[in-house]
Amino acid sequence: MPTVTLSADLKALAVISNDNGLDLRDVLRCIPHGQVPVVCTCTRSPTSSTGAASVDLILDVSTALNRPIDSLSLVSFGTLNGDHDLFDVWMETLHGTHRRIIMHSKFSLRDAVTAYHGLNVLAISEVALPEGSGEYELPYLTHLSVALLESGTQTSRGDSSVFLLERRPNPVLLCPILEIVGFVAYPWHPTIIAPEMISTFLKWHVKCSRPPVLRLSEIELVQNNVPEVAALLGLISDIQESRPTDSPSGRHGPMWNNRLPNVNDILGWETEMTKA
Repeated sequence: MPTVTLSADLKALAVISNDNGLDLRDVLRCIPHGQVPVVCTCTRSPTSSTGAASVDLILDVSTALNRPIDSLSLVSFGTLNGDHDLFDVWMETLHGTHRRIIMHSKFSLRDAVTAYHGLNVLAISEVALPEGSGEYELPYLTHLSVALLESGTQTSRGDSSVFLLERRPNPVLLCPILEIVGFVAYPWHPTIIAPEMISTFLKWHVKCSRPPVLRLSEIELVQNNVPEVAALLGLISDIQESRPTDSPSGRHGPMWNNRLPNVNDILGWETEMTKA
């Protein structure tokens, strides 16, 4: 199988397929991409991809790094027209030296936790935690971020929200050393939510050894129900406001390395890229 030679100075690589019959794994195995700081893959017509193929592709890409994945984000790709099970997967190594982005992927939270047991940072969409999916053990997780649905999809997809998970005897997310829990709305689209929504999520679905810091971005809490506000404050150690970062969709992940090339620039038609 022929191998492509890349410049040692290459900072970013995008591999995009317009062909449903093309397996990006075969393409990437011909490209020595392990040392490239940023690699992004995208299938423009993702409907034919399977969950198994998505998992294999992501494992191939991360294994080639020969470095542990420290941060991972599952960005929902769902729209009003369907494709609710598709996610853009963002991964970074420790200290943000390398980033991998696999777009339009059928990669689930269960797949992520199984493959990357040592995650320190996890950012998920509001719909990435399905009902009845069992427990997720994250023994090294210190930062958890939940991105709220875009306003245009809240009606059609709200029934899959983490805020509507059924209460269970055992929490879903087991994070013994968790320090920060963040909730993030779309940039420049402030969202107002009731404090009991966050309280219920923290009390029934997250297990950690001590109250975490609550970090809100583009979110305002309803404050006229004093008992509910007090109940929330009793579950956290502090509350902070943060701004959206230069991360997936400009809003996911608290610790992304902004010095790496921006994916929007990589995918621009005016930017040099490798197409398959």
